[in-house]
Amino acid sequence: MRLTLRLGTLAGRVLVLIQPLGAQTREGVMGDFLPSAMGIAPPASTGIDARDYKTAEAFEKRTLTRDQIIAELEKSFAFVQASMAGMPDAKLDSPLEVFGETTNRGLWLSTTTHLHEHMGQLIASARSNTVTRPWSK
Repeated sequence: MRLTLRLGTLAGRVLVLIQPLGAQTREGVMGDFLPSAMGIAPPASTGIDARDYKTAEAFEKRTLTRDQIIAELEKSFAFVQASMAGMPDAKLDSPLEVFGETTNRGLWLSTTTHLHEHMGQLIASARSNTVTRPWSK
């Protein structure tokens, strides 16, 4: 999972290089909202309230420059990495009610597979636009 997060950060950089400004997006819900479902408070700078999903939606709808998007991606991945690393093994199998019944471990796995999905989309987009992925250099 940790490798996925590192590659996801690189994939995010590829995205902002190949997409026009109007098409740039970032999934704050995954990066900053889902750990909050496990009781981990999102960074205050996001304005995301774990009890109010609309705050996560508002965070995602902000208009940002490419440099701001890269900075937000890096902060988001750092938050997810720290959240994942900081969760004790004993808490991984605690029950959780997010997208149906699951556990903290199940939500981390969902987060990781979701990042894989986006990384695949970014790789396909980079290839179509003849952009060399950073890890291929």
